[in-house]
Amino acid sequence: MRSLRALGLCLLALGWSNPAWGQEGYFPAADGVRLFYRLAGSGSDTVVVIHGGPGTGMREGLDLEEGLARLGHAVLLYDQRGSGNSELVSTASKLTIASHVADLEALRRHFHFGRLSIIGLSWGSAIGLHYGITYPGSLARIVFLSPMPPTGRYFVQRFARLDSLRTPETRARLRAIDSLWMLASDEELPGLCRESIRTSGTLYQAGGGESHEAVGDVCDYPADVLRHRRLARVAALTALGAEFDFSPALRRLRTPALVVEGERSKVPLDATRLWARQAPESRLLLVPGAGHRTWLDRPGYLFSAIDRFLRGDWPDGSTDLEAE
Repeated sequence: MRSLRALGLCLLALGWSNPAWGQEGYFPAADGVRLFYRLAGSGSDTVVVIHGGPGTGMREGLDLEEGLARLGHAVLLYDQRGSGNSELVSTASKLTIASHVADLEALRRHFHFGRLSIIGLSWGSAIGLHYGITYPGSLARIVFLSPMPPTGRYFVQRFARLDSLRTPETRARLRAIDSLWMLASDEELPGLCRESIRTSGTLYQAGGGESHEAVGDVCDYPADVLRHRRLARVAALTALGAEFDFSPALRRLRTPALVVEGERSKVPLDATRLWARQAPESRLLLVPGAGHRTWLDRPGYLFSAIDRFLRGDWPDGSTDLEAE
């Protein structure tokens, strides 16, 4: 790690703000927790992708890495504490949004980045939002990509809506997978994980000619990591509280923000619109023909729009809801 950091400092001194690395390794969080990262691509900026979950792992962001690196961005992904190849923190008080925000700042300082551009994927949007109001001078731009529900009420509404679209047999099978999660053998658990992802995916993707399967396999982790997801998820959501509301934080955000969701998404769009309506410098982009996983349904359209936003312009089709 010291040699990698030294290499980075040398390149920075030579004027290479973001070298074309394809590196993986660890960096220390403020409290000493070891966090795993992956840095790829090159460009004048560094885009940090914050994965969803809580507890899923960076591999769900590999499509974003691939697409944005091709467009000339350096892309950094990392496994949040308690997930993936990072340290599996079990203390609930160390799995809060505040802990994740501190980790993101530790990442920025470790790599000597200036202001970050962030893509927050689902749950990652909540981390990015709170980072933006905690360290406003360190955030350049942020994309809230298929963001999680912004309030406890919308959270309940989303999963009730999705559950209502499933058949009784599917609902029963998903409940069975959930009950087996902690009991399955190490060999069985990855298969159960993939079955759950496939079953949920029928509601999250719209399909079509451009639609494809994810590059990264979020179930390709050791069994202890997969089991730990439940603890990481429960701890983070419990810390939020049943009546959580991101509205005050959104109103305090002073960074340009692009809120993205699929036009054909089955999640309630009122919740997504609230993200864009509350943040003062934000616009909403509904990706045509895409479901909730826009990066899998319409990758070309999505990456072009994000690229334009990261370079300083609002993408075509984005709407200022405050102006309506």
